[in-house]
Amino acid sequence: MLLSGTELELLANELSCPICLKLFSEPVMLPCGHNYCLACIWEAMMSEKGPHLCPECRQEFPGSKALQRNLKLCNIVDTYRAALEKSSRDQVWCGHCLEDRTPAAKTCLSCEISLCSHHLQRHSIKYSFSNHTLMEPMSDLSGQKCSIHSKALEFFCVTDASVLCASCFIEGTHQDHDIQNFESAEADIRCILQSQVKLASNKMKMVETLLQRSLEDEKVFATARNRLVAKSMTLLGSMLQRVNSYKSGLSRELEEEQGGQQESWQAGINHVMKQQAGLKEVHDQVASILEETDTSMFVLRYLGIKDRLKDAIESNVSMPSQRVLDVKRLHAAMETDEFREEMTRLLQALHTLLNPLELTFDPNTVHPNLILSNDLKTVKYSLVEQPLEGATQACPDPARLCASLEAKNAELRAALGVAQRGLRSVLNPSEVTLDANTVHPSLVLSEDLRTVAYSATKQLYPQHPDRFVSFLQVLSSQGFSGGQHRWQVEAEGCQWVLGVCYRSLARVGLPSALESSSGSWCLMWCDNLLRAYSQGRDTPLLRTIALRRLEIHLDYDAGSLTFYSANDGIVHLHTFKAAFTDPVYLAFRMMSCQNKSHITLISY
Repeated sequence: MLLSGTELELLANELSCPICLKLFSEPVMLPCGHNYCLACIWEAMMSEKGPHLCPECRQEFPGSKALQRNLKLCNIVDTYRAALEKSSRDQVWCGHCLEDRTPAAKTCLSCEISLCSHHLQRHSIKYSFSNHTLMEPMSDLSGQKCSIHSKALEFFCVTDASVLCASCFIEGTHQDHDIQNFESAEADIRCILQSQVKLASNKMKMVETLLQRSLEDEKVFATARNRLVAKSMTLLGSMLQRVNSYKSGLSRELEEEQGGQQESWQAGINHVMKQQAGLKEVHDQVASILEETDTSMFVLRYLGIKDRLKDAIESNVSMPSQRVLDVKRLHAAMETDEFREEMTRLLQALHTLLNPLELTFDPNTVHPNLILSNDLKTVKYSLVEQPLEGATQACPDPARLCASLEAKNAELRAALGVAQRGLRSVLNPSEVTLDANTVHPSLVLSEDLRTVAYSATKQLYPQHPDRFVSFLQVLSSQGFSGGQHRWQVEAEGCQWVLGVCYRSLARVGLPSALESSSGSWCLMWCDNLLRAYSQGRDTPLLRTIALRRLEIHLDYDAGSLTFYSANDGIVHLHTFKAAFTDPVYLAFRMMSCQNKSHITLISY
């Protein structure tokens, strides 16, 4: 809303200092509520000899401490001053009022001059000026003149959608075009704009409807997302609680084992200390007897200590013995079925939560005359085609959104497996699992990495330089370069080759066969004949129809590898003697396989 001249004058008075009668400059307010320029009130205070009084209401105030800068009034004055300056710059003045500038009422494009209301009246009286084009006041006429002929623009070319002057109309290339004067063109353009604004309004309503649906879908999605996060956190909390319980139980078992070891060690130390005290006592007594000078007393004292001296000399002296760590007990405590089943259940619940098996309609395929519900489960027929632009954004894909969470779930499962295997390896140095990077594509590796089973369908394992290609073989993940170790292996439904080899075993071609390598020691059971292979050389051993379970003993430092049959009791089969130079790995090969053929590592 524009203010009239009188209203502007009243506003200027209200925003003026009562002392200098100019617009406020750094206005300050007195306790009585009156405002003044800082410089004006300061000068008034300095000129007063008595108490400080407000220039308007004469109320006393305590000097400069009472002056408070009026920030709001300061902002209003600054805004008003800026508006005055802009109005002064934008104001168009009458071109005939030279002595006293008067605001223009119209601008004549033909005369190229702006006119106030007085001169406009005189301009309109003249008949020769009656066809001149009058416009609202403007200071720059260049936009209203033809850029070619510098004449006033008077016509509109409908064909080219361009404006023309009279010369363009007569001389230009618009002779065959639909030409209108501005008055006729305005009426036609106004009709076009009115119809287009209706279309734009309908389009805007459609966009608003789509936006509203999107916002509603976002609320539904946010609720579902929060519910998903809450359930996931609950499951992860249960998993954490279970792991902590598992950790506490295992720590308790370890402490009990360590306590037993400590007691055993302390008992051994006490025994040695007791031996030491006894020997010292006997030693001191013998030394005292040797200093005896009386012959009869010497003999009598000797007879009194003879038996103790003999026992002390013949007694065994040994290092304190320490109770061996009960690995089987710790292993059983660590691999409780309850923990495995509970963790498997929780992981499966998390997997199901992140991958709901739920069928929904595809919004990208729905017909325009069908209305799809927000949950993508219901469609309704509509006579009016529905705007479905952006439907894929309003209805997020749960599988895509949960992909990263499912990846984290897989990482968690893998990390738990690695941690558990690492813990077993610490407690049991003979702990061994099978290497997924070496397994042949026709072998399926179990989740606990302890069983390989034959499959007629090749598995889509990732390519890896360690993977066997020519023979159905697999190596262990762990290599052994010292100490004593033993394992049990169960083979079912196949002929086999079992043993140890160096990591350098070839992966492709005949040299990759376990029994033909110069860096392997293994037994082969084929056609009911057992053979021993040592660095590529074979030795027939015996004929046997069933060797289902074997026990393997490795003494790396002694260079010994021994095989036993563990079907019914322990029966020695063969012992290899070798000087191992590199870490050795358990190696399995399956032959003549059936669908249920498998080889499994049995834990001790």
